[in-house]
Amino acid sequence: MTDAGALGADDLHYPHTLTLSLGRVQDGRAALSLNGDVDPRQAAQFLSRVAAALEKPIALVL
Repeated sequence: MTDAGALGADDLHYPHTLTLSLGRVQDGRAALSLNGDVDPRQAAQFLSRVAAALEKPIALVL
């Protein structure tokens, strides 16, 4: 098993792919970023939807 966090790495990016990253939490906040070849307007809308989903409680169904 490889733990990039043990090396201090927050993100792992592959060439020619779209990567969604959630940074480390600092002061109760974390950075959310989208890297790759994507239209900036679409990326902003996508990140907004992801951020909204992350702010909602998660219900676990067993």
